[in-house]
Order: sequence, then structure tokens, then C-alpha cells
Amino acid sequence: MQNNFINSKVQIFKKSKIKRLKIELLKHFELPNIFKLLNSVNTQTLKLITVLLFILMNSLAYGQEKTSLKLLVRPLPDSILLRWAPVNFEGWSAGNKYGYNIVRFTLMRNGEMIVHPGPEPLNSVPIKPWPLNQWDKIIDIDEYSAVAAQAIYGETFELTATQKTSVFDVVNKVKEQDSRFSFALFGADQSPLAAKASGLWYTDKNVKKGEKYLYRVFLAAPPEVVVGDTAFGFTGTDEYLPLPKPLDLKADFGDKGVILHWDRKTLNDIFNSYSVERSEDGISFHQLNKQPVVYAQSMDFKESDELLFIDSLASNDKKYDYRVIGHTAFGEKSPPSTVVGGKGEYEVKVVPEISDDFEQDGQVMVNWKYPVEEEKTIAGFKIVRAPNFKMRYDTISEMLPPTFREFKDKKPLPTNYYKILAFTKNGKYKASVPSLFQLIDSTPPAPPVGLKAVADTSGKLILSWKANTEEDIYGYRIYRANATHEEYSQITVEPIRDTLFADKINLKTLTKKIYYQLMAIDKRQNHSAFSQPLEVERPDIVPPALAALVSIKSLPNGVVLEWKPSTSEDVAKHLVLRKEKESNEYTVIKEIPVSDTLSSFTDSTGMASMVYHYIVIAQDKSGLKSIPSVEMAGQKMPSSKIGGLGDIKFKTDRKNFKVMLSWNALDGETERYIIYRKVGKTGTMAVYTSIPGNNPLFTDTRIKADTPYTYMVQAVMKSGDRVMSKEVWVGF
Repeated sequence: MQNNFINSKVQIFKKSKIKRLKIELLKHFELPNIFKLLNSVNTQTLKLITVLLFILMNSLAYGQEKTSLKLLVRPLPDSILLRWAPVNFEGWSAGNKYGYNIVRFTLMRNGEMIVHPGPEPLNSVPIKPWPLNQWDKIIDIDEYSAVAAQAIYGETFELTATQKTSVFDVVNKVKEQDSRFSFALFGADQSPLAAKASGLWYTDKNVKKGEKYLYRVFLAAPPEVVVGDTAFGFTGTDEYLPLPKPLDLKADFGDKGVILHWDRKTLNDIFNSYSVERSEDGISFHQLNKQPVVYAQSMDFKESDELLFIDSLASNDKKYDYRVIGHTAFGEKSPPSTVVGGKGEYEVKVVPEISDDFEQDGQVMVNWKYPVEEEKTIAGFKIVRAPNFKMRYDTISEMLPPTFREFKDKKPLPTNYYKILAFTKNGKYKASVPSLFQLIDSTPPAPPVGLKAVADTSGKLILSWKANTEEDIYGYRIYRANATHEEYSQITVEPIRDTLFADKINLKTLTKKIYYQLMAIDKRQNHSAFSQPLEVERPDIVPPALAALVSIKSLPNGVVLEWKPSTSEDVAKHLVLRKEKESNEYTVIKEIPVSDTLSSFTDSTGMASMVYHYIVIAQDKSGLKSIPSVEMAGQKMPSSKIGGLGDIKFKTDRKNFKVMLSWNALDGETERYIIYRKVGKTGTMAVYTSIPGNNPLFTDTRIKADTPYTYMVQAVMKSGDRVMSKEVWVGF
């Protein structure tokens, strides 16, 4: 039992402030000083603190803070009800022997604190259980009073389960003391009459509106005999509230039965038991339970937030309404809960059994068994089918009458798993065990089409194709060969269910192509013809064989090179590369496709008397290049018909950053002069510019300080001959 007043706010306040409050109370222990101490707080806080002070006085007096006596107070418009109980056998036994005293303190009147609140004893003699002879007038009319009387005064108290023990059959063969204590309090909780006779009830009728009272209930035993115990309750008639109705009633209907469940935890401090009522017309209700519905928690199970009640129904075709009513320890009944209703739900009691299935003109006849006497309990049958017993089943029939035992599948699959579903009138069903039926099939599928392949230089090849349209396709087998005239070998261990296959092929081989064929297989192991062969080129990772540079000639019109072409079949072209004598980098000067069938080339672009180095490289269709040929050197020879240009003369203008060059003019007609220049010591001699052949002078204006320059001049004659000067070095 719990005190309605000791709510969560007071508990929090008490836990957090109790130690500090003790200290202040000891400083101001006289009652006037206590009220002076509290003048600074508001009315609501004052109300809470005042009650706690009286509780604290008691704890200081008895040297304890936790009590083993619990008190419930229930304010009514004209009175206040008090119900108390000890929490163990020892306290209950002492209360039965010595009784209880009640003291009241009037703490507030019309919102104002009372300076001298009491105490005011409410009983002149301790309140004890009635003498045994007074119980005779109530035990015949109240079974809970009989239980309480036996617990208090019986010589023995031992329960034995029988067919008539009803609510008490949950307790069997427990210790006598615990049995006496537990059943005495249970009887008092369920019956106000038993509570009054047990000395655990008091009604305070001397109350006034606007007043607030603190009640103190304690054992009347002498301190030297047993340690006294105290319980407190704080209320007034202005705090009267009507009882709430039970919450969240729900009903789960089954076959001729219903399980009711509702929230018990939210209102657990208000209701200690419930009654369940049923109506068959939606108007008048009658109580179903003879004994109260109470919550009995087992130590073996987790606490439940709900209470359950099971009722049986006479018919599934009739609507039933239910409601529950809560009961308090003061004998009050709550308003009824919200009404819930419904009908029982039929259940299929017998599972259909497929007895036979056979093929007839390409259709499948399915027969099943079902007891005739159970036809009235079901709405009918439906047939479901799947191509595999693990796959989803599709409904292939309308609802068939309960008298039907046969169904014709006009469009069966090659493989069929059938089930018969027996349905109740409310849509529930039970299914038969699946039955397999396969049609006779000797027609092979069509050969696969749409073969494609993608291969990379790692040797991975992805083969893909279009899926066959036959519904009974089981998979595909894949075959491979290195040539069209070879026999194909199967490379799949089991049929492939997908339309993709990854293969690993050898690229380091002289065979440049590979071939694939596919075969489709249905679920009856009928094999299709081979698909059309797919030719796939292996990715090229082998460079072509080198081209051999066999001769080189130095002539006035250029350097003539001859080579022996690469012998590789996939060669696409030959590359001619050149570099200057002192350079480390080759430059491609000519690309010759193999379609030109050329194996020689004349390099006329070099400077006369300049030595060049040449190599030839073969390149295949994949862009792979062969190793270079042997390096050979050559130069374009100067013409013997024309004299040299002689030495180049120069002048420097350091102020204006200029170099002026001059040389001897040649006999004959000069078309133009080509100026070559090298910057610095490590630069490369390259064509710098060209000037007309009528004036053997050139001024270089793009000069930097502290930089040496090297120059050469080449005369290009109208006859095509070229003459090169010697190098001249200019320090700037």
C-alpha cells in the first residue's frame, strides 16, 4: 500500500533536501521557530515542507526514516477514509495484539497555515481487530471476512487446492505465518467490511471544507515491547476527485474465445482489483468474474504492464461487448472503461489433403480430400501454384465452394507445385502440403543468340548473351576452341543460370583468336543445338619482332637508310627515328605504314656535314612497339661543286645586346641562308631563322648577358645544294 500524498514531487524533495532540513530543524526545534523559518516560502512549497517537517519529527524521535507501515487516505466530500497495513508479518502480528492509534494535525484552513495545528487523537482506545465472536455476523455474507478471521484467529492456516478454491488456488503449501499475513491483507484489500473488522480502517467524519489534515497512524505497542512505527497521510475534503475509468481496454477475438487486456500499471496506485462485464445486446452488462481480477507477479517472470482476462463464446456469429471496472482498497468502483466488442473468428480445424493430380489434354486436374462434416465451418477453397516450392505461390482460382474437391489448371507450368487453401468466413486459412506435378516435355529450347565478348590485357574475358524466352529454361553450357576446325570443349561444370560468364584466357600464345559456342538446357534436360560460333581476338600483349637496319649511306642529297621489315603479322607501321651525335633523345622523322611496302627512306632534312644517328622501330595494331634496331650513323654530304662559306665573322654590341654575323658569299645563285644557333654550353644546335640569299649578313638581337652562343650558317642554293659553314663561338 502507498500513501496517495507521497507523490513523486514530495519524494524528490525529501531525498534532496532531507539532510539540510534536519540541520535547520535542530536549530529551530520549537514549533513557533519552525513556522518563522518557513515564512519566506510560497504557499504551495510551505504546504509540502510542513508535512515533511512532521514526518521528520517522527523519524528523529524514533531514529528511523523508512517505515514498515503504509497508509492510504481517500478524501470524500463529507469525510476522509483511512486504510493502513503493515508490510510484514511482525508488524501485522504486533498490530493485532496492541492495535493502532491515529492522531490528526489540522495544518491549514482556507489556505492559511495554523500556528497550533494539534495533535488531536481520533481514537480513545487502540484500534484492534474485532473479537472473534463479532465476526460471526459478517463471515456468512462476506467470504473475504471469513478468510481474514481465519488468518487472525485460526489455530492453523493451511490451504489445499480444490475445485472450489477459486481465486485462492494460486497459493498452495506456503509457510503459515506468511499465509496468515498475506491472506489477511488480501481480504482487507478486497472488502471494506473485512478491513474494518481487521482493525485496518478508520473513517474521519469530523472534517470541514477548506481544512487540510495530516494524519499519523502508529502502533500502540509500548516502546520497550516492540519498536513503534508510523505512517503519514496528508489531505482534505477539497482534494476529492472522482475515480478515473480503466485505460486501454483491448479485445483479441479467436475461435469461440476472446482475450481481454488493459493497462494496469498507470492506475496501479488507485485500483487493486477489477471486474469484467459482458453484454450480448450492447445495452445491458453482467459481471463475468466471481472473484476479483488481480495482478499476481511471479518472481520467475518480468513484471507486466497489463492485466489479462479470457472469456469463452457460445457462438462466433454473435457480437459481444466488454468493459472493465476498477476497485479500490476503500470498496469504491470506478466508472466503466470504454466498451470494446467483436465476434469470434472461425479457425480451420482440418487441413486439406491433395489426393491426386494428373495431366489431361495439356491441362492438370487436381483433386483433394476434406471431411464433409467440416464443410459448414469454412467459406471455401482456393488453389495456389508455384514453379518451385521455395518460391512465392500465386492464386490461380476463385473461391471454390466448400463442396468442391476438384480443380482444372488450364495453363499449367512445366513444373507445378500446388497447394489447397481452406478459408474461414473471416479470411483465415490453412494450407495443404505442396504437391509436385511436371508436364511431359521433349521439346528442346532454341539455341542461344546475341553472343558478345569483352576481353582485357589481364586475360579476363566476359561473355554475354540474350536470355532464352522459354519459361522452363534451366541454364546454359559454354564451349570453347582455339580454331574453327578444332573440336569445342565444355568449360562449365554445371549449367550457368545467368547470361554472363567470366573466362580466363591465355594471352602468351601465337594463336590470336579464340572461339565460343553456347547450348541451352531446360528443366527436363532437353539440350538445344549449338549457337553460332563467336570469334574473339585475344588482347595483344606481345610486342612485334624488331626491324633490322641493314645499311646507311651518306649522300649530298641526304642520308639513305634501308632496313628489313618486322616479321610479325600484326605490324601496322615502321618508325624512323633520328638524333644528333651529342643528344640523348631520338625524334620520329618518318612513319611508314606497312601498306606502303617501303623498306628504305632518304633523310634530306639534316644539315650538311652534321652527323646523325638513326634507328628503326616496328609498331603493331595494338600500339605495342618492338625493341629498336641497331643504331647507325650518317650525314648529308656537302656539294663538291661549290666552295665553302669560310669562317663566320662577328662583332658584339654589349650595350645594346647585339651580335652581328658576316660570311663570304658563294659563287652561284644563293636562294637563302639558314641560321643555326646553340645557347650556352649544353644547348642543342637548332635552326634559329632564315634570311634571303642576297646579303651575307645577320644581326641577332635576342641576346642575354653572361651567355655564350654558337652559330652556324647554311647556304641553300637554287640548284638544291646546301653548304654549311664552320661553327663560331661568341662569348657575351
